Amino acid sequence: MAQLAATIAQIQAENKKLKNTVAEGQFELAELRTNLASFHRSLCTKLYCLYKAVGKEDLYRASSS
Repeated sequence: MAQLAATIAQIQAENKKLKNTVAEGQFELAELRTNLASFHRSLCTKLYCLYKAVGKEDLYRASSS
């Protein structure tokens, strides 16, 4: 019975560590998604400025469809 209790305690401690690892991974994933969205917006803005500078705004609109 004592061995079973020790095994349960060990599994609970391991489960707690895994929960922390998952939480850290989720935080990092959210940060990466935010960074990717920011990069996407800035890239689209730069592309639009380039299309506008060469007078081809209609091509920008067509490529985003």
